Amino acid sequence: MAAVPLSEFIVQDIKRISERTEIETIEDWREKSGEEVASVAVESPVFREQFGLWEHQKYFVDLAFQNHKMSYGARYVLADQVGLGKTIQLAMAAQLMALHGDKPILIIVPKTLIWQWQDEMNTLLDMPSAVWNGKLWVDENGMEYPNKSVLDIKKCPRRVGIISQGLIVSKSEAVQSLQEREYECVIVDEAHRARRKNHGLGKEHYSPEPNNLYDYLLNISKKTKSMLLATATPVQMYPVELWDLLNILSQKNDSVMGSVASNWRNKNKIAEGFKRITGQKANKLCSPKNWDWIRNPIPPANEDTTFQILRKKSNLSDDDFVSNIRIGDFSSGMQRRIERLLKNDFFQRYNPYIRHVVRRERTYLENTIDPETNESYLKKIEVELFGENEDETLVLSGYMKEAYELAEAFCEELGKRSKSAGFMKTLLLKRIGSSMIAGKNTGLKMLNE
Repeated sequence: MAAVPLSEFIVQDIKRISERTEIETIEDWREKSGEEVASVAVESPVFREQFGLWEHQKYFVDLAFQNHKMSYGARYVLADQVGLGKTIQLAMAAQLMALHGDKPILIIVPKTLIWQWQDEMNTLLDMPSAVWNGKLWVDENGMEYPNKSVLDIKKCPRRVGIISQGLIVSKSEAVQSLQEREYECVIVDEAHRARRKNHGLGKEHYSPEPNNLYDYLLNISKKTKSMLLATATPVQMYPVELWDLLNILSQKNDSVMGSVASNWRNKNKIAEGFKRITGQKANKLCSPKNWDWIRNPIPPANEDTTFQILRKKSNLSDDDFVSNIRIGDFSSGMQRRIERLLKNDFFQRYNPYIRHVVRRERTYLENTIDPETNESYLKKIEVELFGENEDETLVLSGYMKEAYELAEAFCEELGKRSKSAGFMKTLLLKRIGSSMIAGKNTGLKMLNE
């Protein structure tokens, strides 16, 4: 007989199985306050078969789910840098919300990502879902569900449905009908595509002229408890684009930018709001004008002791976000507290953008130490590149050399017709490096043949 030491992974998995407690019903799970996230996450394939979640991913999943359990729900823009795993964070948050509530989850993504989303949820989370392919629903096993009418889109065979943004942009009748339903959560990937048409510097005070996607999200935001918007580029050109994303989240929800009477939601004060945040406008005095920016929405009690006191004096519960008390009704001591809050950079530290936009960068996570583990939040992966120096390049010969020479000659002639010949040359050479057929097809497309 022979024996070998078990790997640490197998030892840990045996420990997990031996110590776990099976929960018989979903109702029992819902009653295990504070343990719901861990109990679901630890049994998912991403933990059992891979490396689990990074710390920043755990933080967002827990943040979104804990807010979802409140009456106002979770309303966030997840703007992590590319490569930090936004999809798994959103998917696990959706899984927990689906288990906690009874309504469906709707996921809206670019057409090129619908199957990737379904595959990752199934592979990493054992999470069933159905994709609307434009005509019918297709579940995670590839089974199709024929419909008598495109309006049967509302009869999704899974609690989680995935649809293409393209169908919204084209105003598909089927997708439009989905706005009639109520949702536990709506998730939008590549949310920066929801934009106003009349953007530009100096136009912040204009009423948004939303494109089709923006308009759709404004409407469906009123039909869901929670809403998560994902984008690596929340601001592409103009700061007002970030306001537009929060505007989507704010529909029928005072927790984001306050009530409809809030200065933060007033289109005529968008530019002023940005000036206050960036310190371009003085904000140090305890005045009625400054108080209006604080009281609506008033921050949660856990962000500062002053907010806890202000909420108590305003008779606000954790679910309320608008104080109707006038600044003059507070005692002089309370007014001094508010003034200290303003002098301690209230607008930079407690504004709605800070509270509802979650953005982490790889460099920060790799270089910042987690006080609980005494290690960085994200382990740095060193990459050594080869082929960067002249003496490391590969010399082409034979038909590959001839193909590259012909491609360069082709692009030289193309340059006489197009200003983008440099880009075209790079593209064509890359395609040839992939395969000769790919290079040929690219060349034909360049000629519009």
